[in-house]
Amino acid sequence: MIVRSLLLALSALAGLPVSVSWQRATGPRLDNLTESEIKYAKIYWNYSAAERVLPGVQMSRDSQSKHGYRFVVPLPERLAGLTYVGHAARLRLVLERARNGTQSAYMSSCLHHHLPPEVDLVLVEYAANDSPAPRWTFADPNRRAMERLIRKLLGLASRPAVLLINMYAIGAAHGNYLHTAERDFMEFATYYSLPSVSLKAAVMPSAAVGGAEAVSYGAIFNGGHNHPGRGGHVLATELLITMCLDLLRRDAYALAQQPVDGWNWTDEGRGKWGYVATEPGKTIRFKVNTQLGGNRTKNRLSGRPIVVQVAYLESYQGMGTARVSCEAGCTCTAVTIDSYDKRPVSLTSMKDISVSQHPECILALTTKGPSKAAEAAALEAAARNETTSGDSSGSSNPDVEAAWSKFKVLGVVVGEEPGASEGGVTWLRDESHHLANALRDMRG
Repeated sequence: MIVRSLLLALSALAGLPVSVSWQRATGPRLDNLTESEIKYAKIYWNYSAAERVLPGVQMSRDSQSKHGYRFVVPLPERLAGLTYVGHAARLRLVLERARNGTQSAYMSSCLHHHLPPEVDLVLVEYAANDSPAPRWTFADPNRRAMERLIRKLLGLASRPAVLLINMYAIGAAHGNYLHTAERDFMEFATYYSLPSVSLKAAVMPSAAVGGAEAVSYGAIFNGGHNHPGRGGHVLATELLITMCLDLLRRDAYALAQQPVDGWNWTDEGRGKWGYVATEPGKTIRFKVNTQLGGNRTKNRLSGRPIVVQVAYLESYQGMGTARVSCEAGCTCTAVTIDSYDKRPVSLTSMKDISVSQHPECILALTTKGPSKAAEAAALEAAARNETTSGDSSGSSNPDVEAAWSKFKVLGVVVGEEPGASEGGVTWLRDESHHLANALRDMRG
C-alpha cells in the first residue's frame, strides 16, 4: 500500500492517470479504540494521496507545502521518521514489484525476476518481516540476505535511488522500540548512505507522551498483531511524500542565495521546476562548491578549473538572454546565454562555464533582455499579427524587450574533472572516446 499511495501522489503531480485496486476490507478496525483514535482511523481509511496533491496551489507554511500538498500527519512526527544519510538520488519513476509475505532472503535471490534493470527508485521494506533477533553478524543469514539485496540494487546499471522503508508492528515487537530488524538495517543505511523512513520513529516517541492525536497508538497500530493498520501505511506514505517534496526543493531552489527579487520558483504547470524572471536586470545568485576533493587533489591538474553547467529552458517564444559571471570566491570568464531558439520546442539546455576551484563559489546570473535573433522573431510575429488582424500600430523595441525577456534557470551541475574545457561523457574505452571526439569534430 505504501508504494501504491506514493504512486498515486507522484502520478498526480505528473498529471498521469492511475488505476489502483485497494484491499478487500471495507472499513478500519475500531475495536477498543478511544474516540479520537476512531476519528483518525476513519480519516486514514478514507485517505487518498492523489486527492491531496494540488499542483500549482500555494499554501501557508504552518500546515501546507509550497508544492500544494496538505499533510494529514503533523510536521514534527513526519520529520521524526526521516533519516538522510549522504546524497539522496534522483526521482523519476516508481515501480511496484513487491511480493507479499516474503523476507529479504527471497528477494535477494530472485531480484532479477521482479525488478526491471531500468528502475530509478527502489523502496525496500523488510523491517516487519525479517527476524528481529539481535544477531548482528554476517554469519546470520537474515542480515546477510538484506545486505546482499542492497548491494544488488545499488549495483544495477541504472544506479537507482534506494530508500529503506522501516515499518513497525507494535504487537509483534511486544511494544519494545528496539525489537525489530530496523535496528540492524540502519547500520546498512549509514554504511551505504541510504535515506530511510521509520514508522516507529515517527509515532512511538510522540504517542508515548500523549502527543498529537493523529499519531496515537490506536490510530496507527490497528491492523492486527503482525501489521500496522492503514494509519501506519498512510503515515509512511506521508513520510515519503515529505522526502520527495524536500528533494524537489533541494535543486536550484536550495542553491539560490536569498533574496531573489524578480524571480519566481515555479514549474509553470509543466513539471520542470526552476526560477523564472520576465524582466531585464534581474539577478539571481547561486552558491556552489567547485573545490574537488579526494584523490583528485593529488592529480597534476588538481589546481585547474572545472566545468560548471547552467541548466536553463530553451524555447521559441518570449525567451531572452542572461549573463553569468563569478561574483565571489571563484573566477571565470563571464558568458551570455541565449535561451531563444527558433525551433518550435521547449527543451532543457546546458551552458558550459570554466570556473576555478573554490569551496564557496558565488555565480551571478542577470537577465539582459532579448537577443537580436529573438527581437527579429518578435517583430516578424508582430507583422504576421498585423496582416491577420489589420492592426497597423506595430510593435516598438520597448514592447519587444518587455515581452521577450523571460529566462528560466533549471539547475546548476558541478563537474568533477580538473582541466576539462566542456561538460560531456568520459568513455570507459579509449576507442569509444576517440570515436566520439572524431564525430564531434566532423560536425564542426
